[in-house]
Amino acid sequence: VFTPNLSFTAAALTPSKSGTYGQHFSSTNGVNVYATSIEYNSYWQFGFLPNITNQPSGVSTNVGSNAVFNFTLKASSFPNILTYKNVTNLVSVQSFPSYNPATSNLTTNITVTLTNVSLTDAGSYTFVVTNFWGATTSAPVSLNVINPLAVSNPTGVTNYSGKNVSLSVTGTGSSLAYQWQKGSVNLVNGGTLSGVNTNVLNITPAVVSDSGNYSVIVSNSSGSVTSSIAAVSIVAIPVVTPPVLTTTNFTIGSIGLAGSQYVIQYSTNASGGLWIGLITNTTPGNGVISFTDTNNPATAQGRFYRVQFP
Repeated sequence: VFTPNLSFTAAALTPSKSGTYGQHFSSTNGVNVYATSIEYNSYWQFGFLPNITNQPSGVSTNVGSNAVFNFTLKASSFPNILTYKNVTNLVSVQSFPSYNPATSNLTTNITVTLTNVSLTDAGSYTFVVTNFWGATTSAPVSLNVINPLAVSNPTGVTNYSGKNVSLSVTGTGSSLAYQWQKGSVNLVNGGTLSGVNTNVLNITPAVVSDSGNYSVIVSNSSGSVTSSIAAVSIVAIPVVTPPVLTTTNFTIGSIGLAGSQYVIQYSTNASGGLWIGLITNTTPGNGVISFTDTNNPATAQGRFYRVQFP
């Protein structure tokens, strides 16, 4: 018996039913034979629609590293995975020409890898799964690309007690957090300290007990780095050595920090009077400050002298 129709139920349309189907055709009219068992063949392919069960998750990674997205397909015969950035920018295409599950309950894990990502790769990503029977799109997920974490090294400071001192660094990376330390102890804001959680630490004013080794820890979601040590040396304000008075001049001196600036001043009234600068100079390498006022003491009587360190 020949019939022009061949029917399958929906439940029967499984990949195992894929193959070549043929139909034989014969034609007669009484004793006349026009065609005898002519065969017509066609190939029928059965599979399953794309179906994403476990959706991908967002990824955070460093510049230069790989970004790996994972999700799960259920059924999804012969899938093609199209990766889009910000909806319309096609980034990659992956094909799985041999994957054709026997039943609609079978799953497979899909991995999409973006290699050597840069800051410009950050954005929203979707994954479109297509095959012969349809297409489906994943939920959008984000790629967060983090700058490499680095920090410059602070420079040590030597200064007089009562002066303001600052230590600064430059951090490289995203969403940076700072923590300054003295020795291995975390510093907290208060008293003379401010900026302990920023890239600039301020000691206002510094005292001798602030001397020590300072460093800063810089951190973000990728980890942490620690700067090198900056030595801070705060010395007491120098005192003036006993003056030397002769009949022709007056000499005063002090011991200061080499390279620091000093000013010699005088006044005719030590309590609230106007101080007049005589000389501004830089402390020599040996730290010895010496100044001689060549004004004749007989004509410059009643002068008071001091050494100021700006």
